Amino acid sequence: MMINKFAKVISAATVLAMTVSLAPESALAQRFSGGANNQFDRLEFDLNTSAPYTGGTFSGAIQNAIYTDNDPFLDFNKSGIPKGYQLNQGDLKVSLENISDSLQNALNNPQSGSFAGKFGSTVVKYEADLEDNSNPKNFVSFVFYAPYINPFTNLDSLSVFNASNLNPFLDPQGEVSFPKYITQLNQLNSDFFLNFLLLMVRNFT
Repeated sequence: MMINKFAKVISAATVLAMTVSLAPESALAQRFSGGANNQFDRLEFDLNTSAPYTGGTFSGAIQNAIYTDNDPFLDFNKSGIPKGYQLNQGDLKVSLENISDSLQNALNNPQSGSFAGKFGSTVVKYEADLEDNSNPKNFVSFVFYAPYINPFTNLDSLSVFNASNLNPFLDPQGEVSFPKYITQLNQLNSDFFLNFLLLMVRNFT
């Protein structure tokens, strides 16, 4: 039974949506939340939109990151309470990327978030690697995409994520969602990248 459930998780392969809450908690930070590649775990973090930029990297832009392990097949503490991992502040890299037709089609799928149908052959790619202070260190990697349209054409500023710029893309819940993938805890990118192209389930906070 467990094997069958796990097979369904893999075959469900989805472009999950990363959501950014635009509630006015801070003019300089936005809260992101999204499901990991296994569709059980979650990553949440604040994006400091005033983080300094140097050569394609926003230093210390990822703050207050928490990875929550909700995997029903792995009971870490026998209490039924999900295990949370506090991750260190991290840098966010930004770049333009020319993508394949298959990835473009996946990003433009109606289930892939607020920008479905707006992705061309060139996209804006945001990525980060995060870790904690344990020994050995726990780590998580993630990537999310925005279309190469305004306001995302301004690659050297994270102010594009402020509420005023994203108002046109708000959903009824006051959120904007981006197609993304997030590794499971301590999983290398190469372990899940091919699955990402097949993922089609939308996941919101």
